[in-house]
Parts: sequence; structure tokens; C-alpha cells
Amino acid sequence: MGGGGRVQGQPGSDNLISPSVALPFLPFLPALNTPLPRAIHSELHELVQTLIAGSPQRSSPKLGWDGKPNGYENRPAVAQPCHAAATQAPPPTPTPLPIDPEPLGMRQGLASLNTFQLVMVNKTSGPTLLDQSETRMEMTGDNPNEALMVYNRSSSISEDNLEPDISENYQYTVGLESCDGFGEEWNYESSTPAEKELRDAMSALFDMLVLGPGAEYVGTENVNGVDSHHFSFQLAGLGASSGAAVTANQGDYWLAVDGRYLVRYQLLLEFSDSPEETYRMEMNMDLSQINQPVTIALPAGCLAARSTP
Repeated sequence: MGGGGRVQGQPGSDNLISPSVALPFLPFLPALNTPLPRAIHSELHELVQTLIAGSPQRSSPKLGWDGKPNGYENRPAVAQPCHAAATQAPPPTPTPLPIDPEPLGMRQGLASLNTFQLVMVNKTSGPTLLDQSETRMEMTGDNPNEALMVYNRSSSISEDNLEPDISENYQYTVGLESCDGFGEEWNYESSTPAEKELRDAMSALFDMLVLGPGAEYVGTENVNGVDSHHFSFQLAGLGASSGAAVTANQGDYWLAVDGRYLVRYQLLLEFSDSPEETYRMEMNMDLSQINQPVTIALPAGCLAARSTP
């Protein structure tokens, strides 16, 4: 150094050293504009010596604190690969999220499909085996074409009247046209677009939600061609108020994996007040023909009613 200045790192130079000169074996340190105290440099130097201990060695000049050769030391002959990490246990399998047991409302679920066929059957009997009733509803829908056909049938017999009492009815809706009837009697009605929009808006406010209280998950099954989650349940408190003996209490339902709409529903309840009096209710619902081709058109009775002034 000229001008009588002190060399950094020399005795009497505040014990400072230039890292870019004195630490050639620490390439991972960034260049610093300020020198490091000799104590820190010595600590880093010892750390590096510890890190390279145990590696294949070769004799190399040893650098002193001032960057000048000061004897010899052993350094790694070649770069050595890191030792393989100790075998670790595989990460735990993540716990799957619980499957929501609550289905969509019936109207909302059916509206999510293009086409479908829905069949619902409800049977009751009691107090005697001759007291029976059955209601059946068959619904076929074509949502893209705004077409719907509903068939309703109810029948009943009793111990006092063994002659079946049967009632049947069809309902059709195709676009702005609708009609209902059975046999020779039909009623036809046509709506304006505004009337239909208002009717649809009012219908959307009401829905039917079929529940299975306290349902337990059974597994995944294919029902009517639809991958479905199967749930099972029992009605709590059945017979508690009447004191009747419960002999059957079983419910099951299946929700579509993709969409959570109800694909199948089954419920069987049975209890008795005495050996002579037994009450039974059986409910079944099946959704099929999902997104399959379907044709819904007004029947001849509707067309005749439409042409009648």
C-alpha cells in the first residue's frame, strides 16, 4: 500500500481483515464492502474445517489470517456427494373430508339433469292386513325442451270394503302448453311467456327435501348407472309416544357422487299396538334413465281438448 497507509488485517490495523482476500475457501459468502473482525473470520474458518473433516484429503498450503501461506493443511481431494438422508417414514395419509349426507331438494336435483324418470311408491297397511293403500307417481322430464309428464295413481281397500278405490291422472307440460286428465276427459291450457315465467318462479320457492336423520355412511355403490354414496338410518323415538312395539325401522338412501341428487330412497316402518293390530309403511323412490333420450308430447286427448272451442 502506498502513502504510508496501514494494511488491513496487519497488527495495529484494528484487527480487521478483507473477506474477499482472506477467505478464498468460502465462495458462498457474498463480497462485502466492509472488512470482518479477525475473531469472526477465525470462527468461520474453524467451521469450514469441521465441515470438510472426514472427506478424502490432499495436502494444500494453509492460509493464515492475512491470506499468506502458513504451512500446510489437508483439504478435500474432490467434491463429495452428500450422504443419503436417513430413511423417513412416509407422510400420513390425509384424512378424507366427511361426505355430506344431506341431499339436494327434489326439485333442485331434478333441475340439474337433462332428462330423467322418477318413480315414487308409498304403501301403508293397518290396523289389519286388509286395510291397505298405495300411491304411485311416475315422472318423466326433459328439461332442455321444457317438457314434463306426470302419472299419478292411488288405490285403497279396507276390511269393510274390499272393492278397490282407484284414481288415475296424467299431467303434461310442453313449453307453453299444459293439460291434465285421464281416459276421455282432458283439460287443456295455454300460457303466455310471462305467465309461465311467474309460475316457474313461484314453483322454485318450494321444494321437497327427503332426509335421513342421523344417517351413517355405508359406502359407494352404482345405482341405476350412477355412482352413489349409500347412507343408512333409523327413525329415533318411534313408538315412544304410543307405546307400540317397533318391529321394523330401517331407512336407506343413495346420493349421486357427482351432484348430490337423490338416486334412490327406501324406508320401512312397522309397529303394533297388539297382536291383532299392526301398522306398516313402505316408501320407495327410484331415479333412472338419467340423461337418456326421451320424447314427451301431448297425447291425443290433449290435442282434442285444444281444438275444442
